[in-house]
Amino acid sequence: MRLLAVMVGNEGRLMGSAKVEDEVRAVLLPHLRALSGPSAPPLLTPGLPVPLAMTSPSSNHNSIYSTSPPVQLGSGLASQRNSLEFNPSSHAVPSSSTSANRPANLDHLQGLLFRGEKKQAVQFATDEKMWSHALIISSCIDKQTWGEVVKAFARSELPCSEEGGPKGRDALRLTYEMFGGAGTATLTRALPTVGSAQPPSSLISVDAPPTTSSNSLETLSNWREIVAMLVSNRSLGDTEALNDLGDSLVSQGWTAAGHCCYILSAPTPPLDGLGSPVPPRVHLYGSSFSGNGSFDIDGVLVTEIIEYALSLIPVLKGQEVYSGIVYLQSYKLLHAFQLAEVGDNATAQR
Repeated sequence: MRLLAVMVGNEGRLMGSAKVEDEVRAVLLPHLRALSGPSAPPLLTPGLPVPLAMTSPSSNHNSIYSTSPPVQLGSGLASQRNSLEFNPSSHAVPSSSTSANRPANLDHLQGLLFRGEKKQAVQFATDEKMWSHALIISSCIDKQTWGEVVKAFARSELPCSEEGGPKGRDALRLTYEMFGGAGTATLTRALPTVGSAQPPSSLISVDAPPTTSSNSLETLSNWREIVAMLVSNRSLGDTEALNDLGDSLVSQGWTAAGHCCYILSAPTPPLDGLGSPVPPRVHLYGSSFSGNGSFDIDGVLVTEIIEYALSLIPVLKGQEVYSGIVYLQSYKLLHAFQLAEVGDNATAQR
């Protein structure tokens, strides 16, 4: 509901200005403090709970802020590979090595560049985890090569905790991969399979998450950080990424959390009517789609708030006036009938 309050207070918008983005971050991460200078305290304060009106998939908030010191690699990456793809199974906890820039490596890299072999130089720098060199050289080749280096860097330096990496870094890793052009593929790889669990029938009900990959569940438990990072650093594919994250959350039973992702995914939240052979992604916000003809009155009320917020968006010259959510009108009528049946005629007639 706090997210909807921000939407109403900003004329139906949840993006497009620094003010509304600050308010969205305050809802997602209420412990986040604005930087006021070089001596400001850290943005994330370990141990603080994260109260949020909407449902959270994680009952333990402390663990997602803990960090572990990096452990030195036991061995380097193979020097001869056909791809920049990082293989996490070959290392426990990758981290930047102080020996990466030793004179022998720099001499070899310099020699490659003397011969104009930029791609080979990028491959060598990536294999040796000379990330600064790899990023600089790849930026002079093409965007695809640079993106591959970014993704390799993120997976090497910020592996998931299941692969030995520090906890609480999923948002940073996924955002770096998005910057590198990974798009929704990076979330698809990290999240549970959609449809692996039945969502609860109510916004208030929070069932225990079903058994699935511990890595996937940990990523989902950090959904606030991931969403806050994505909406604060909009990039190509962020709408699809937020929708995919929402799909995974809903499929695991965390309906309200998934709906937060949908609301923040685009200037106009997705609203799907019935009648299509494909089940709607979201029909009534705040409640799961049952498909049996029943409806949750809380979902109707939440969707009405969204309809009202969208009506506040200023209409530019030449644009049509917002006409509301067409399919919501039948639910309003049913709600009015329910109110009339219990004798609340005044409210039913409004």
